[in-house]
Amino acid sequence: MLTEAEAFLEAELKTEGQKAMVTYKASRGFESILEKMGRVSYEFGCRVALERLRGKHPDITIEQDPFAECSEDANVEMDLNQPFDNGITSEKQPTL
Repeated sequence: MLTEAEAFLEAELKTEGQKAMVTYKASRGFESILEKMGRVSYEFGCRVALERLRGKHPDITIEQDPFAECSEDANVEMDLNQPFDNGITSEKQPTL
């Protein structure tokens, strides 16, 4: 009788575990964790590649990405209500 109860509980746990896993993977939290992991992996990979390059070529100068987010810039206050100028400039616009 104990083995029947164990088998029943094991089967129930397996189905409930699958449901919980599917529900969790469908959540936004799971997606944001994957995005964050990908971003961290990408940033770490870039740093490793840069250090390898610097190791092979010590006198090389590398221009940093001007659009990269830097931690020292994170606390800078900005006015978010900037006017948008959609006027046409006096320069000739390229045509396709």
